[in-house]
Amino acid sequence: MKKAFFALLLTTFAFVAAWSQPKVAVLDAIIPQNMDPSIQGPATEKIIEKLVQSNRFTVLDRANIEGVLKEREFQVSGMVSDQDVVTAGKYLGADYVVVAKLSRVGDTNFISGKMINVKTGVIASQTSAQGDGKLSVLINLAGQVGETLSGGSSTPPPAEKEVVVTPPPEAPVVPEAPAQKEIVQPPAGPKGPLTENFIAFGFFYNSDTWSSDWTYSSYEDLYKRKLNFGTVQLEAVVAKYIQLGIGYSWFTSGTWTEDNPDGTKGSGDLLKDYTISYIDFNFLFRIPIRLGQSNLAFVPMAGFEYDKNLSYKDANGNDLKTGQSTEFTDWLNHFYFQIGAGLQIDAGNVVICPELIYGFKINSQYDTDWGNYVTQTLYSGYGDTSVSEGKLDLGILVGFKLDH
Repeated sequence: MKKAFFALLLTTFAFVAAWSQPKVAVLDAIIPQNMDPSIQGPATEKIIEKLVQSNRFTVLDRANIEGVLKEREFQVSGMVSDQDVVTAGKYLGADYVVVAKLSRVGDTNFISGKMINVKTGVIASQTSAQGDGKLSVLINLAGQVGETLSGGSSTPPPAEKEVVVTPPPEAPVVPEAPAQKEIVQPPAGPKGPLTENFIAFGFFYNSDTWSSDWTYSSYEDLYKRKLNFGTVQLEAVVAKYIQLGIGYSWFTSGTWTEDNPDGTKGSGDLLKDYTISYIDFNFLFRIPIRLGQSNLAFVPMAGFEYDKNLSYKDANGNDLKTGQSTEFTDWLNHFYFQIGAGLQIDAGNVVICPELIYGFKINSQYDTDWGNYVTQTLYSGYGDTSVSEGKLDLGILVGFKLDH
């Protein structure tokens, strides 16, 4: 039992120690265009080996590094700036990033390496080595660079006479290899992923239509009430797929139309008779689909909206909800199931989203009572009444990204 306890204790200590070690990502060594690319992998692995042997770091797996950067659409080929290295490190969740550069002039091989602090962007350690001989000498030189960067003690080079280690920084600087023109590959896609989190302010035009359609004998009547609203909204998009919003709507115009038995139509203007306002709450599930290599995405959406009536007054300011039934006051509140689509345009730190959404209103008790009144009471059961209401929203959101 004691042996098992001590074994568990040692395992726990080892896990905690490994967890507390700084994470290091070693990027593939950069090689010039005229060098055999087969040397890149062994040289990189040799640096990784020395960092692992130092027991000072948690070294990220090379295959996982490649997979994460590929998923992020981050182009590593031709990367030379420290800022690019820092960006790669942030994607990988590393504390430090090691990058090495190989070159060869005549029979002389050169390798330089540096370890960059991802949080500060400062070079934490830098070294170089050179040696004469075959291209394979670079693998041994990579081991020396990896050992120095890991903070290990300097060890004699392997028994290859042609290997010469670069003197310490205080010694005269070893001449750099002649600069070679590097061809930087254009990015395979847009920089970084689409914005996943942002908060936006928008304006929407809303058209709400309530209609009652019923028949009696050979006569069909259609009463339609159409109200238009202006809405200001505050929207937040989180985790890329969820859009939450709150808004304020005010009555801007309205009409009613009705068919008459003699074939004529009645109509009227509702704006001069009413003032109406709402507070709106919406939830939308969205799926942004990037269009090619652009910073533009097509966004199908579906969800629901609840509109809470704040005021319903006549032209003189009298509250028309006073004395009305609960069914009627509840009817003034609206619950919609919504479907729609929009665009997401990433323009630097700004996100622009034009949207078109249609809502299907769930009928209230008042709608049901009205249909029963027409069908069963007004025309003694000879009517056939249907009541429906829908809402069309058209607007645009302009927001600022919250992604780091």
